[in-house]
Amino acid sequence: GGASSGNDPAHIEAAKALAHALHRYGIELVYGGGTTGIMGAIASTLVELSGPNAVHGIIPAALARHEEEVTKECADPSRFGTRTVVRDMHTRKRLMVKSVLDGAAGSGFVALSGGYGTMEELLEVTTTSWISTAAMFASSM
Repeated sequence: GGASSGNDPAHIEAAKALAHALHRYGIELVYGGGTTGIMGAIASTLVELSGPNAVHGIIPAALARHEEEVTKECADPSRFGTRTVVRDMHTRKRLMVKSVLDGAAGSGFVALSGGYGTMEELLEVTTTSWISTAAMFASSM
């Protein structure tokens, strides 16, 4: 999901519903690190339910700075969980994919409503996961 909430409140409600499901099954969240829109809704809801250790945001420095300029706030770990600020989008996606492939928290991918950035990230992680799975399969032959 994106940093925007879109025009339909159903998008925010879907993010909150997903947070409730993650909490119910004891699943932790690794996400894009935003504190606004759909990303902020899922992170803050899961932190409310499961505590700050259940959420880890990974965000590029440029996006973190932009968000702080817009909201006039720093990301509060007690509201949004732990946060890792990285150099760029590629590093963000690489760390998120590594977390999934290593079987750590965030051991799956979910995409909620978003824009071009959400679509691009979903396609990249899908491709990276497919390539990694194919490589593991080929090496076991």
